Amino acid sequence: MKKTSFGKLLLLFLLSLFLIGCSEVSIEKFNLSEDKIFIELGDDFKLPNVKAIDSKGNELTPVIVVKDEDGNVIEIENNTFVATTLGIYEVTYTVTLNKNNTISKSFEIEVFDLTKPVIENEYEDNIYAPNGMSYDLNKISVSDNSGENITPVIDVFLNGDELDIASEILELNQEGTYVIQVTAEDSSGNKTIKEYKVFTVLDAESQVSYDNEFVHTQITDKFARSGKYSYEVGVFDTNISWFNDNYLLGKVKIDTDKPILSFWILFDTTGAGFNGQVLYKYFSHETKIFNAYGDPVEINWQNMYEIDDQRWYRFEVDMTKPQEAGKTMEFLSDYFVEIGVWDYDISNNATKPTNAYIDDIKIVDRTYDFSSEYDQKKVFPIPTEDEPVVVVDDLENSEGFVVGGNIKGLSSDYFISGEYSLKLEAYPTNNWITIANLFPNLKMPDGYNRLYFHIYLPMESQGVYSINGLTNPAFYREIDGVYTQIQLSPYNTYEIPTNEWVLVGFDVTEAGVGFVVE
Repeated sequence: MKKTSFGKLLLLFLLSLFLIGCSEVSIEKFNLSEDKIFIELGDDFKLPNVKAIDSKGNELTPVIVVKDEDGNVIEIENNTFVATTLGIYEVTYTVTLNKNNTISKSFEIEVFDLTKPVIENEYEDNIYAPNGMSYDLNKISVSDNSGENITPVIDVFLNGDELDIASEILELNQEGTYVIQVTAEDSSGNKTIKEYKVFTVLDAESQVSYDNEFVHTQITDKFARSGKYSYEVGVFDTNISWFNDNYLLGKVKIDTDKPILSFWILFDTTGAGFNGQVLYKYFSHETKIFNAYGDPVEINWQNMYEIDDQRWYRFEVDMTKPQEAGKTMEFLSDYFVEIGVWDYDISNNATKPTNAYIDDIKIVDRTYDFSSEYDQKKVFPIPTEDEPVVVVDDLENSEGFVVGGNIKGLSSDYFISGEYSLKLEAYPTNNWITIANLFPNLKMPDGYNRLYFHIYLPMESQGVYSINGLTNPAFYREIDGVYTQIQLSPYNTYEIPTNEWVLVGFDVTEAGVGFVVE
């Protein structure tokens, strides 16, 4: 009996040991990756939510300890800590069932720094200050994810030449473009360079462009109203549509209380590969448009402005008169227009990107005199009896003229002298005709390079027409025996009266004179 009792007791003892063993934490249920993790300095790191399971299925919450490279314990809040120093962090998860039953697992976090310092400035990135300004360099500051105290290096350039900085307050009152270049570098070698620009003159001659957040803007020498350079603006780079809001000028802070914004603009549809015309439909602020001679451009019958290709026009904007109340101009980009581009080749709105060229931007008083910016009108004297004049052809015969196309030969229907004139078919298919190679055998006498002839357009009612394609043209009406020169119209055409003889003069640059009649 004793032997049997001892065996039972031994069996019970071994069973109790087995049950105690079954209450230990199961390592297989403590799932934590021990792979190294990489994070950026200053980042918040959310620690993995890991649970351990004991043999009875109960969840055991581990205790988490984070230490930096020096062994300092890092504060954890809401299961998150902030990596404030570079180096290797050790994260340890410990699960304890009792003092004799503890399991720990660890992994490393390597903290690196690839973040560049952040440069901040109380001034705007681009400023137009026509009267100059005082620039306080103390308003430039640097922050970094490392928490380091970084002193920026500041260099100042005027039209590309570096200036000596003698004070933290800069007086920017010379003509041109100031570039304030700020450099900041942290202890990890991360460097930031940022430029701030102050324009006292906006004419592109400094070859520094303002920033335009809407379309590409760059310096070019393809066209220039004055000097050598202008600002090329991709008006229809991203949105080619019939009429669309277009911000011609960049985000440049206006540092003046003067009311009038003026700038010159030219469109280049020819460079875009088509024969086009630009139309302006809407302006955010009251706007007047002038041609190169200072003549105002009038609104057409569609209540729009028609602007010819590759010609300079001056926009004059009253910044105090917005179309919508309260829309004041703080930046140049607050001014916008609705622009449409017509493609004559397809008789429809243009479908190709078109560049505009802007030059001589300025903000001035209402009393500013723009006369010096305009071209002088060319006045060509007509020949008189006292001057040497060579009569090339009196049109009494058809010798020297090629009959064909629009040229129909001699006619006695209309003439100003003699009994004949050269008859041209005026409107064969549409409003425009081209008279090509009109004088194919014309040889200008030595010392003569200007040709005159009379032209007459008969119509049932009075009207006007225009002629293009001549070099340095001049047109004259004879009124009471006196010839008066016809001036260029606001649409850059010569409006010539019908049903009367008009004298035409132009420079002959090559044999075979031709022109276009509308």
